[in-house]
Amino acid sequence: MLPYVQFGIWEVPQASTGFNPFKFLFGCQPQGLLDVAKEAWEQQLAPLCSTIEHIQEMREKIDRVMPLVRDHMVKAQQAQREIT
Repeated sequence: MLPYVQFGIWEVPQASTGFNPFKFLFGCQPQGLLDVAKEAWEQQLAPLCSTIEHIQEMREKIDRVMPLVRDHMVKAQQAQREIT
């Protein structure tokens, strides 16, 4: 059952970052079975891209997300300081 628990944890946004760990690791939102079934049913499959294009897109996403993550981390740290 551990992989299912891990997937559940990874898809929930964390209070300290504001994003889910899955998005940080893979650069996209996790897709459960219902998401995959819906996508296949609607036939809205994304076109494949090359490795270089994928890396460039990931770099751009990271550059856009990191300032937000830093902001969330600072706010979470301040909130934790106030609690203690």
